[in-house]
Amino acid sequence: MLTSFKDTADISSYARESVAALVKAGYLEGYDGGVHPNQPMTRVQAAVMIAGVLGLKYGLIR
Repeated sequence: MLTSFKDTADISSYARESVAALVKAGYLEGYDGGVHPNQPMTRVQAAVMIAGVLGLKYGLIR
């Protein structure tokens, strides 16, 4: 599952199984070909992930 990301080797060994589970469940998609484990998560990224885990719908409000 993680082999599709270019930065898989940068994921710490203790987090690899959890990151793979998030990807498999569809809660983590990554961007620009990677999951960028060494960069901080933004509030928006965290909110989208939490909304997905809770089964909430999100999108633009018009």
